[in-house]
Amino acid sequence: AVDCAADGGRAQHGLNVFIIGGTGGGSGSPLLIESAYLIRALCDDLGIQSEFCHITGIGLLPQAYVGIHNPAIYPNAGAFLKELNHAMTHGNFQSRYPGNRTIAVREAPFDIFYVLDGVSERGQTWAGLEQVTAVCAQAVFLQMVSQLGRSGDNAFDNLTSVLSGQTDDGFGTFLGSFGLGYLTFEAPAVADL
Repeated sequence: AVDCAADGGRAQHGLNVFIIGGTGGGSGSPLLIESAYLIRALCDDLGIQSEFCHITGIGLLPQAYVGIHNPAIYPNAGAFLKELNHAMTHGNFQSRYPGNRTIAVREAPFDIFYVLDGVSERGQTWAGLEQVTAVCAQAVFLQMVSQLGRSGDNAFDNLTSVLSGQTDDGFGTFLGSFGLGYLTFEAPAVADL
């Protein structure tokens, strides 16, 4: 949880959430979108305005699973991306859960969604899932300690107008990927200060 400046400098309590999972089936892809909607509903229950609940999704594409040969992983990833596109472009999610808990969320599940596969931004194939998840962890760290990914606060990421558009075919332009940005922590210099 972080304090976010709101109208007139008033502080508003908010959340910055990262949800990471595979897109090729298993337990990750069915839970990615659902988890985001549940978090949005919980924020609403807590009185946190939607603009102060920033949810970043990260989906590992099938190429991230080097050496894993499952013929269903590609069709599952395609189905997940179609479902994600629908959720991001249409909103208005409603669901009923055990115990008669019902949620209704108007917003898209994610503010931004990154996809990550087994190839670096320089075209190099990573050796395995450990390298892919290390890159993912570095990207999450970079966004947690910087203004990356927070629309309106920086110029590091794509413009909100680009990330919230649609193509003529009806596909959302909300997908991002990790690039060449990195953060260094100069521990000795900090200690000297």
